[in-house]
Amino acid sequence: MGSNKKVWMMEKLERLIKMSRSTEPDKPTDRELFTEANIKAHDLHRAVDEGYENMNAADIRDIMIEANKIWRVRKMVWTGEKDTLHDATLQEEVEGLLKQHLKINAIKHYRNTLNTTSKPSLRESKQAVDKIQQDMITAGTLRPS
Repeated sequence: MGSNKKVWMMEKLERLIKMSRSTEPDKPTDRELFTEANIKAHDLHRAVDEGYENMNAADIRDIMIEANKIWRVRKMVWTGEKDTLHDATLQEEVEGLLKQHLKINAIKHYRNTLNTTSKPSLRESKQAVDKIQQDMITAGTLRPS
C-alpha cells in the first residue's frame, strides 16, 4: 500500500512542477534564474522519491501542506487571478495570517510587502485585507470572526 501512496504523491508533485514551470517568469530577474517556489517543488518531489519509505505521517503531511501553498500561488497566476507571482504570494501570505487570526499582522505584512512605487496607507492596507478576509469567508475558507 505504501508504494501506491508514494506513486500517488509523486504524480501530484509532478503536476505541481509542471504548473510551476508554466508560471515561471519569462525573464529571469537580476537575482533569480528560478523562483524559490519552483526549486521547492523540485525539492519536495526529490524528498518523496528518495525518502518516502522513511517518512512518517507528519513528514508526509508537511510536504502536502507546502505543496498546496505553492499550488495555490501558481494557480492564481495561471488562471489570471493575479498578474504576478509576487502578488499571488502576497495574497497567500495574507490568507495564511488571517487563518491564524493574525489580522493586524496581515495588514502590516500587506503594507510592507506590496510591490508598488509608494507604500499604501494603513487605511488602504486594512481595506485590502478586509476584502481578502471577506472573500475567504464567502469562499468558505475562513469562518466569520
